[in-house]
Amino acid sequence: RTFWMPLFFFISGCVQALSEKPNFSIKNEIIKKARVLLVPTLSIGALYVILFCDWDFISAIRNAAKFGYWFTIVTFEIFTLYFLLKKSKVGLLWIFLLALVLYALKLPLKLNTTLCEIGNVLSLHYMFDFFQFFVLGVICSKYKDVFFEKLQKNLVFLIVGYVILLYLKFNIIGFDYRSDLYLHIISTLNDWILGYIGVFIVVAVFRKY
Repeated sequence: RTFWMPLFFFISGCVQALSEKPNFSIKNEIIKKARVLLVPTLSIGALYVILFCDWDFISAIRNAAKFGYWFTIVTFEIFTLYFLLKKSKVGLLWIFLLALVLYALKLPLKLNTTLCEIGNVLSLHYMFDFFQFFVLGVICSKYKDVFFEKLQKNLVFLIVGYVILLYLKFNIIGFDYRSDLYLHIISTLNDWILGYIGVFIVVAVFRKY
């Protein structure tokens, strides 16, 4: 998840910016996204629970990853939140700042048992993770000339930084940090920066395609 899931939501934001109409109907947009994202997910998910989980819908609902179907649910949540904020005339910069605040709330959400249970039901951990990349995609699409110019000028530094952070992740920070709060925070920050740099590198390299 170092960059491919952030990249997915970044591209989703870019596509949204390109197809967005000034006076869109929030009701129609949410219904359309629900039809495309939620109906197939809930149908296939219910079938999976019936066939392979002994009808244990409670465990399925409480599972944050939703047996791998979390990303369609989270995509719907992200689009819904974005539509609501845009319709409320909130500027893109403020939406992005809100996305960063949501990301910062992810750790307290995990530490509180009750909030964690609610977060698992709605897959909020993932939504808090990736909403920022969706909004970033919208912003970069609207200011693409400046964005791509900056990327090209700093591509070498981005690659070097990515390699260094990846080395820290695998050789120093590691993955066994659940009992150490400070190491958990450091790992979270490292993953956060890796996500951004990874997206920037891929977009810069494959821009022409």
